[in-house]
Amino acid sequence: MVCEGKQDAEVFKAVARKLRGNKARSVAATHAEGITRVYDLAVVLPPLIRISRKTKTLAFLVDANDLGVEKRVESFCNSLSSHRIRVLNVVRMKHPQVFGLELENVRQSVFLAVNGIEEYEFKKHELEDHIVKLLELECKVERRRIEAVNNAKELLGQEGIDPVKVIEQANTENIIKALGHIALIIHYISQ
Repeated sequence: MVCEGKQDAEVFKAVARKLRGNKARSVAATHAEGITRVYDLAVVLPPLIRISRKTKTLAFLVDANDLGVEKRVESFCNSLSSHRIRVLNVVRMKHPQVFGLELENVRQSVFLAVNGIEEYEFKKHELEDHIVKLLELECKVERRRIEAVNNAKELLGQEGIDPVKVIEQANTENIIKALGHIALIIHYISQ
C-alpha cells in the first residue's frame, strides 16, 4: 500500500492490525513523503512493479481533496497515462471508493482507494474525514461540532486527537463502517 502521507500509512497499518491481528504482518504500507498531488504518485508505480515480482497486489490510498471520488480516480489514471502506463480498465469494487485498475504489462492486481466522506460539507476531503466518522459512530463527537469546522484535520487538531489511538480503541464494526474502503483493500492485499 502506497499512501499519500505518513499519517495515512500509520492509519492504514492500525486498521490492518485491528482487523487482521497477527496476520497484519503480511500487509505492508509506506508513504510517498510529502507528495500531496495524486498524479505524482504515478512516478512511484513503475519501480514498484519492477522490484515486486513476488508481490501479488499493489494498492494506493489517496485523498479526494476537492475533486470528489470519480474525478480523483480520473486524475490518477491520467497521471499513469502521462507516465506511459496505459490504463486498460477501471472497475468499481465492492465499496464505492475502491477501484481495480487493469494496467498494460502489469500482472499484479492494482487497486486505488480514495479517502473522503462527502456527506460532510468540508472544503476538501481526506483520510481524516473517516476518523471523524469513526468518532461520530463511537459517540465521541457530535454532528454540530463536525459542522463547525472547515475540514476534519482541523477538528482533530483542535481536539488533540490521535487517529491511530482512535482506531485502536474503536469497535471493529465501526471501523469497518467508517474505514470500509481501507478494510476492503486490506482484504484484497491479504488474499
